[in-house]
Amino acid sequence: MDLVKTKNERSAFINFVKNKDEFKNNIFVFDRGYVSDKLFKFMDNSDLMFICRIREDCKHITDDNDNIVISDEGVRLRIITYTINNKSYYIATNVYDYTLELIKNIYHDRWKVEEYFKFMKKNTNLAKMNEKRVDDINKTIICQLIISQITFLIVNLSKNIKDDELIVNKSILVDGIYGKFLYNFIKNIKFTKYFLLNFIDVYIQYVRSSSGRSFKHTCKRANYRWYFKKHFKNNKSVCV
Repeated sequence: MDLVKTKNERSAFINFVKNKDEFKNNIFVFDRGYVSDKLFKFMDNSDLMFICRIREDCKHITDDNDNIVISDEGVRLRIITYTINNKSYYIATNVYDYTLELIKNIYHDRWKVEEYFKFMKKNTNLAKMNEKRVDDINKTIICQLIISQITFLIVNLSKNIKDDELIVNKSILVDGIYGKFLYNFIKNIKFTKYFLLNFIDVYIQYVRSSSGRSFKHTCKRANYRWYFKKHFKNNKSVCV
């Protein structure tokens, strides 16, 4: 497991792909936090393929839903626009031989990864670890990954609700795994049928979640991020 000292996502990514030959047949999918003409230039110069969602105020966006532009860094970019549930999406990519529909599907396939990251940040201490040594950090990450896999295994085994909009409240389940499930495991207490049924009855609780819903992205330091800058409609941004 590779660790980097920088907190900058773009710098961390560049460090990750330092051995570029290993990634020649990969397509990297980025969200708007990675948008950068300099990153696009690095990807192009390294012969690495990418698909990146860009912001609605990016000056590369045109009226065409599939167009080729040249960035300020001299990078040839394919800019794609499409709409889902009245919400517009803007994509920059250097993949030219895929259809618009395929590019769209590849980008949205990353959403499950985003949901997993969100789960890990919310239900583990990975965002604020106290460990300092690399070995300790790696052990903590592996332990949290094991907990996450136990969580999703129990969720999959407990799927007996026909309502697609009902999902398991994973926060409650994780609390149960830490407080009850692992306690029995560490104490070498037998996992009887009664224990498992009682555990599921107590800690498997459902909440309603409509597919396709979204929430306004906010930031406590709005002036520091693009959420604030986007309000200046007359000042079209380069991709930062």
